[in-house]
Amino acid sequence: MTVRDWIMENSLTVIIRYNERSGVYKYCIPEDEIEYWEIPFSEGGNVAIKCSENFDIDAARKLMWIARIRHYDRVVKITQPNEIDANVWDGMPKYQLFCFELLVRLQLIDSCDLRLRDEVYAKLLSMSEWLVEEYEDSDDMSAKDKSIYASCSLLIINRLEDISGCKIGMTRYLLDSCACLVFKFFKNGEEKGSG
Repeated sequence: MTVRDWIMENSLTVIIRYNERSGVYKYCIPEDEIEYWEIPFSEGGNVAIKCSENFDIDAARKLMWIARIRHYDRVVKITQPNEIDANVWDGMPKYQLFCFELLVRLQLIDSCDLRLRDEVYAKLLSMSEWLVEEYEDSDDMSAKDKSIYASCSLLIINRLEDISGCKIGMTRYLLDSCACLVFKFFKNGEEKGSG
């Protein structure tokens, strides 16, 4: 397989190298090391890829979460319909089932009761009340709803770091898709008077 294939591959590619002299394993993710357009298009064009991260148990755990988040990002993107009519938001669109699965994994949603966990609801309520002064009403969203949405996004990122044990990013698309679902669960809990 070539570097170009590794970068374009749907699966996460990780290169692990072992240094016999030092007895140390190092790894890298090719798509993080080199841009697609930096790869020579001519035959025999070489690209240097530097494995600079230590590979150990913590690195394996981090790579597992990177692969997991990458999977959810991809599957949410490919399952979302090209056009969504307004009625779809009354329930849960099918593609959001993958967001739901991730949110259960992050222990934000109780899979048995199909609602936000009580402590998550309380945390979102507290965060949104604190953030509401940062926003203004607009034609499409109230300041309160903006602060709830922002709180949902922050909580997801913080929970991902807590559960994974490392700093891992999410694409804006996946974060937005998950935050919209948490927002929907929060609003549903508000209507019912609890989390």
